[in-house]
Amino acid sequence: MKKFFTLTGISFMFLLTSCDDGNLVYKDIDFSKVTAVERCTTLDADKIYFKLQNDEALILVIDAENIMKDETNSIKEVNIDGTATSLDYRKYSAKVAANSICNLPPPASPSVIQSIPASPGGTVVIEDNLQITNATSTTSNAVNLIYQYIFSLKNINFSEGQTNIKYDKMLFGTTNYITRALDFNFNNNNTQGLNDFSCNNLLYTLRDKEALSLNLTEADLPTAPTTTDKVIELSKDRLVQLKQYQRGGIKLTDVCNNDGDIPGSSPSNPNRLLEHWGALQGQIVIRTRETKPVDGSKPKLLHEIKLINVTFVKANYTNKSFTKGLIDFGTYVTEIK
Repeated sequence: MKKFFTLTGISFMFLLTSCDDGNLVYKDIDFSKVTAVERCTTLDADKIYFKLQNDEALILVIDAENIMKDETNSIKEVNIDGTATSLDYRKYSAKVAANSICNLPPPASPSVIQSIPASPGGTVVIEDNLQITNATSTTSNAVNLIYQYIFSLKNINFSEGQTNIKYDKMLFGTTNYITRALDFNFNNNNTQGLNDFSCNNLLYTLRDKEALSLNLTEADLPTAPTTTDKVIELSKDRLVQLKQYQRGGIKLTDVCNNDGDIPGSSPSNPNRLLEHWGALQGQIVIRTRETKPVDGSKPKLLHEIKLINVTFVKANYTNKSFTKGLIDFGTYVTEIK
């Protein structure tokens, strides 16, 4: 008689049965406490994701990066077909390590003593997730970003001999695939002041591989010293944008002339645009004073521009955001009229 076991819930536990002198022997296999998913980094094995527990392994083979290239949808579903996408449970002769999963060929020991593939027809669900850690101390203004794949499985059927183990839904786990930091360490264009609105009528401040731009016109600046700060609310017409590139040393013309990647020394070597965040909420605060040149030249107006309580969001991650309480954007000088 064929035995069927159906499990539901979020923990991964199922029962295997085999015959031993006519008696059924039950063995528990439980991966519910292993939430972190590892990924192979060796050549030709980077599509392998796995979880290890003592002498057991749960192995998912899937081309996640290619599947998730279309960023318009953060959740994708892929059918298990046993070839391009597969799921296997393995039992080893001793405690197993990553090299037994990722090295091709694998080491001779420990050896696989049991392997049970999931039958074609199940589904792998991939969710692209972003974790944000926003530093707000006096020593760091950085934002740490961790991009993750969260794998879950539906309608999984493991089959061995006369036993089928069905699972309606289970969480496979989470793996980090990119880690970045937004430094927010701007210094007023190396203390030289902001540009002169020559870049698409925007003000820019640059530092290393990051560019911060502001939709502000010269007409918005006070025409006389201020006793109280001028405050302008951010909106779709008063947008702040942050761009981070793969390599440092960016120049204003590079950013102005290219909406995306900055061309490199060859078509195959661009300075890739890695991060692009925008802010529609927050305030522009402008404090204006008159300069006092020591050389006796005519005084000018120095405008100190700050951004207050600015909330940044990113396309395709609109449910994720971070807020910076204070950003020293920079200074801009105009003639007294």
